[in-house]
Amino acid sequence: MNHLVRAGIAFNRAAEIETAEPLLRQAIAFDWAGQGLLNDKHMVEWAFFQLLLNARHEADRFAHLFDEAVSRCDEVGRDYTVIHPHQEELLEIAIGMGHRSIVERLAGKIADRRPGKKATKELLARAKAFLAGAT
Repeated sequence: MNHLVRAGIAFNRAAEIETAEPLLRQAIAFDWAGQGLLNDKHMVEWAFFQLLLNARHEADRFAHLFDEAVSRCDEVGRDYTVIHPHQEELLEIAIGMGHRSIVERLAGKIADRRPGKKATKELLARAKAFLAGAT
């Protein structure tokens, strides 16, 4: 199954969305723990991240997918999202779309890990300004 997910990611990065998305959806639905692959359940997070990137210009779809990712990851015992670069890229998108609840969630996760990189600190400051109502 890992190869299937990695293929989906590769197709997605190559802009072969019609090929990628069904593979990514299979990874999301797969019973990782039930098949003895408990340590690979993070692939659900990777799959959702790719789908969210595809929805970056569709605010409603993005919000729906994000909620779905939180729910599905909770089902498999994973908190969405724990992969740091994913948090940052999704936060950037969520700020741009004005998705307050997603910004709150992601900014909270990033703040909790006390980022050291200047770019991440600046992104977090932008998120805090957005949440405060500043432009």
